[in-house]
Amino acid sequence: MNKIMITAAPSVIPDMMKIAVYGSIIGFLGIDLQHGDITFNANDFHFKKLQLRASYAVPALWFPRALELLKSKVVDPKDFITQTFPLEDTEQYFRKQKEDSSDVIKMVMVKTED
Repeated sequence: MNKIMITAAPSVIPDMMKIAVYGSIIGFLGIDLQHGDITFNANDFHFKKLQLRASYAVPALWFPRALELLKSKVVDPKDFITQTFPLEDTEQYFRKQKEDSSDVIKMVMVKTED
């Protein structure tokens, strides 16, 4: 079993269902108010015993306050970013998060220069 977290638009759900293995859980947080309809193969969904779980976090009661604290410089986001890594190191940092996250507050994937 694996877990897939989707924070993109609903249009990516069918592709995630294709790559998911037997028994996977797909968490979906993305919203697209203009293009929310999707189509997927229900038989594949059923026979792979997939789970699709939605989360709706609106209204985000604390998000506006968090933005205020960042804009007013009361909170420095650099204090919370403990690791940055390029896309090619994703597996290594996911493993670190799973196996030893004692020094992790926030990991951020960064774009490397070409």
